[in-house]
Amino acid sequence: MKRYYFVQPWEKLQDGAHQSVVEFSIQRAQKLGIGLVICVHNLSSCEQFLKKCFPGTQAKKLLRREEISRNGIKVKLESLQTIKANYHFPDAKVYLALFPSSDLMARIEAITSKKAIVVFSETLNSEHLVEWCKEHNAKELTLQ
Repeated sequence: MKRYYFVQPWEKLQDGAHQSVVEFSIQRAQKLGIGLVICVHNLSSCEQFLKKCFPGTQAKKLLRREEISRNGIKVKLESLQTIKANYHFPDAKVYLALFPSSDLMARIEAITSKKAIVVFSETLNSEHLVEWCKEHNAKELTLQ
């Protein structure tokens, strides 16, 4: 199981970083032949991010918790409220955690069928992520 992170100051999260992390996550899912779950603390806080990364009606569908397809990969959106602690998703997935709280990270880590976790967050909110990275030997992502 692989873990990746892109945790940077707010200024470095702009100018394409959002799209790059989504594309990286989709590529991981393609390589593994599985779907992608985007995880957020709450659904109301992610609309702007989704609109930057998913064109047209795709962002709206995700916000309604409808599954979409991107480059042949099934993508869905989950939140802290919709991921139950110790929940066993029947199919293996890649999980993209956006600005995750420690509670959200704990819920994702409790999923037994996960194949990869990608974290995208701001440095300011990352003390718990520093610990997570050390504990799980997560690999840092850089923009190319």
